[in-house]
Amino acid sequence: MNDLSPFRYVPVFAGKSKDDEKVVLYRSVDHPQEFHLRVAEGELWALSPGTQITSTFDRLNDTMLMHIVSEMWTGDAIGTKQDAIDEEAIRR
Repeated sequence: MNDLSPFRYVPVFAGKSKDDEKVVLYRSVDHPQEFHLRVAEGELWALSPGTQITSTFDRLNDTMLMHIVSEMWTGDAIGTKQDAIDEEAIRR
């Protein structure tokens, strides 16, 4: 699964879509404005400059709602900070 090895990326969001797909948003360590998306253990997609990402944090439930509109994937996903930490542990 570690096809990120030639690059240095860290997960900034991990969660599940309404269809129960795993959604992970990665940020480049070397180029902080560069983001990639992986949905349901599929390909890693570079997000184009026109991609829209909106996030909302729910303090009551300690969850993050991420709304992504891109050429590759459009949808909503909900995750926790622990989901992103767990994803980082899987990558190692």
